[in-house]
Amino acid sequence: MGGISGPLTSALGVPETVWGEPIAQAVRDLEDAGLAAIPLRVTMTASGILQERTSPKGRRFLEFINEVHSADVAAPELD
Repeated sequence: MGGISGPLTSALGVPETVWGEPIAQAVRDLEDAGLAAIPLRVTMTASGILQERTSPKGRRFLEFINEVHSADVAAPELD
């Protein structure tokens, strides 16, 4: 059992005191835009840590920015 902060600390290679506030702000921005839900301060099982956090709107946005000619495609509807 643990949270997302352990894997983030390992992946970023710096302590949470360095990345905590910038990551928390990025998470707030993603959540405010309805693109994802990322619980940074919740204890969960290993499978819970690996759960998808992207909303349907976020998945569509990722598809859009990864399209070969995304500049030629209509932007996704944002609710």
